[in-house]
Amino acid sequence: MKPRFAIGNSTFSSLREQGSHFVDKSMLITDVVRNHSQVLLLPRPRRFGKTLAMTMLQSWFTPGHDNSALFSDLAVWHAGEDVRARFGRHPVIFLTFKDVKKSDWPRCRNDIADAIGRFCGTIVNDMARANLDDVDAQRFARLRAATATEKELQTALLDLSAWLHRSSGE
Repeated sequence: MKPRFAIGNSTFSSLREQGSHFVDKSMLITDVVRNHSQVLLLPRPRRFGKTLAMTMLQSWFTPGHDNSALFSDLAVWHAGEDVRARFGRHPVIFLTFKDVKKSDWPRCRNDIADAIGRFCGTIVNDMARANLDDVDAQRFARLRAATATEKELQTALLDLSAWLHRSSGE
């Protein structure tokens, strides 16, 4: 099959599965694995592949799916055992706010809460394994339903990180 350009498609897995043109930037994964900073900022100009890079990282790290076919012919697959050891081992919180374009804060806040709620819907099984106490389970339910309080939204990433760590041990 002749590779084609996937205009408007910024999802790594679908680009690779469809055999679309893909410039191998997979060594970004190696940079992430070997960087020991607490925070890693990956600034990119507009229309420069931020979402594609993030979905590639998500495909590499997220457990529960055999994504090896997506990477087997890319540079990262041969980057070293330290990098391969992290393949499919870490839960990933993937949130995009690229469609949050409201002109007032209340509607932006609702769109952000909806994005967090959609993500929560993807990790329901993980939360079952996390053995959340009643308070945390109720807070997770409010995040998932997009009815969380301001304070719960402010701590959502911290809480989700802690709960996913509890669920996976990673």
